[in-house]
Amino acid sequence: MVYQAWQAAKKDEVNKSGNKVGADEIPARTQLFTENYMVCFLLHNSIGAWWAGKKFKENPNLAKNAKSEDELRRAVSLPGIDWEYLRFIRENEEKGAWRLATEHSTDGRKKLKRNHPRSLHGSGHFLIVALQIMVAMRIEEEGLSLEEACDAVLRDNIYGLEIDQRCSQIAAFALAFTAWKMTGFRELPKMNLACSGIGIHSKEEEWLALGKDVPRLRGGMNALPLFKDAPTLGSLIDPKRALA
Repeated sequence: MVYQAWQAAKKDEVNKSGNKVGADEIPARTQLFTENYMVCFLLHNSIGAWWAGKKFKENPNLAKNAKSEDELRRAVSLPGIDWEYLRFIRENEEKGAWRLATEHSTDGRKKLKRNHPRSLHGSGHFLIVALQIMVAMRIEEEGLSLEEACDAVLRDNIYGLEIDQRCSQIAAFALAFTAWKMTGFRELPKMNLACSGIGIHSKEEEWLALGKDVPRLRGGMNALPLFKDAPTLGSLIDPKRALA
């Protein structure tokens, strides 16, 4: 959605040109790609804002005394993570304390361990950048080694869901490959990635049995046969037929 919004003008330009869509036009035309700056902007102003908020609480003078956004970014930076897209604003143009441009909350969490970024992961672009950021955070917070931090983030912090099986496979490999580039080839923890688009092959009577004696639940199970051709018909299926 972010990509579509930012590329709206370019998409209109490509559509109106009438020219053949090539490699340079595909991103704007189909919204199949999320460019790196978009991923970084969103993660820097979400996970990064959480991190900066912690640092502001630890050092209240930081927001008062900093002369620029660049100074604030350097103050809350991590090894390899410079928060290039993390945004701060001042209470007025020349004076006053700085604050984060996005709403944030540490949510009472002093450490990252229980923070679980969840994503419709596509081919894994967001997951890869999130892995790199959170590995640096857990090394800083907990004194873990690179290998320990990488395993901890894969185990505790990253959760992804996708409706396309092939995208799920690509995302899992991309995440593993990034971890291997960071720590060397080795066995990794089980990843918390799942595909929800795999076909349901149980018998109809088995699904109806799940409804038991609960009328509403059984009614929902009765509607499932309506979606047996979903891979072919997609949005042509009218869910209201289940209520007929």
